Amino acid sequence: MKMTKKVLLTAAVMAAAAFGFMGCAADDDENDMIEKVNSNNYSINYTNNDKLTSRGYISTNLAHNGAVMEFKFTNSTANSAAGVLGFIWEFEDKDGVRQFYVLGVRQDNGIPSYYVSQFKNVTDINAENFGTKLEKNPATETLIAPATNKGGNATSKDFNKITDGSWDESGTVTVYADIAPVKGGYEIRFYKSELTAKNHSVADAVGEKISITSDFATATTEPSQKKLAIYANVYGNKTLTGSWKFVSTYKDAEVAEPDAE
Repeated sequence: MKMTKKVLLTAAVMAAAAFGFMGCAADDDENDMIEKVNSNNYSINYTNNDKLTSRGYISTNLAHNGAVMEFKFTNSTANSAAGVLGFIWEFEDKDGVRQFYVLGVRQDNGIPSYYVSQFKNVTDINAENFGTKLEKNPATETLIAPATNKGGNATSKDFNKITDGSWDESGTVTVYADIAPVKGGYEIRFYKSELTAKNHSVADAVGEKISITSDFATATTEPSQKKLAIYANVYGNKTLTGSWKFVSTYKDAEVAEPDAE
């Protein structure tokens, strides 16, 4: 795969940008599922004894264009298909009404999969599917990848496999995602190592590239800097053990040209 991105600043500058996170509001993670380890690392080790999906969400005080994220699932054999580790970006809140993009990652028998959607008119971020099921004033979801959803609830929501075959290494499945701002929107690529993800080594990316058109950009401008966040879903009667790591983040000056199709 030919690399056509023109990253303007070094990865070292990106790494320096990945600090300054704040904690969450009291109602963001009602079941205290997510633990903040430090400014760049969060973890989860939560058993959901209810039949309904448990949800947790943590916003940050970081306003950047995108990020390189590590999603790690531990004890993956015992906790197969237990829930979702998610990343939220382009987060905007106007008087309690929110819109944002979501990348959700899960693993099933060592095989990682994902979905990408945009949500708007979100008034209850902890509601099922961010409130798209609410009877009054429901949120709206634009499916990006996969583009269709035969499911309709958290456990049957459609996911795309990143690749066929297990990624499991000694009971751990680790996925790196580069959510990179480009002129007009974003490009998302997946990697198996932190080094290739942090260096945006397109030739080493696995699976398909996801292209997104941003509401806050045009064909000749980059997306606006918005807040970043993380979330988790733990399915009913399941245990999800894992972590998130902000490997690096993007500033305005690091926006790249989109790849030629």
